[in-house]
Amino acid sequence: MPDPSSLDTRRAALGQVIAERRAAIGVSQSSLAGLVGVSQAAISRIERGLATPDAFVLCEIARALGATVDELYGATDRVHALALRARRAAFAEIDAVDAEDDARAVFSAMAFVAARKDRQSGCRFPLHSPTVGRTT
Repeated sequence: MPDPSSLDTRRAALGQVIAERRAAIGVSQSSLAGLVGVSQAAISRIERGLATPDAFVLCEIARALGATVDELYGATDRVHALALRARRAAFAEIDAVDAEDDARAVFSAMAFVAARKDRQSGCRFPLHSPTVGRTT
């Protein structure tokens, strides 16, 4: 579980960035609240680090301030590069698992078809018999 003091620090940092960006473009808390669809008190609590906006409200705040959510959280290019690398690694792992599952499915289908042909032809020895190719 994340450290509560760390969450408080991040919440306060987010609120400070929102307050600074809002002041930099000359928008009041009331105006921002109207653009976002929340009360002025909600914006005040967010800016003071007493509340964390939900995802929708955070996206609307970012849009109103002409920023991205990443920018509000202070993400840097290095953070983006690390996140992108992590996403690529995760997708590569998923693709590898999918490829392995696909190979198993193909093998199972081939075995099913071979067994079906064996039954239809009356052959009693499956293709994967350990005695095939052995010399005694």
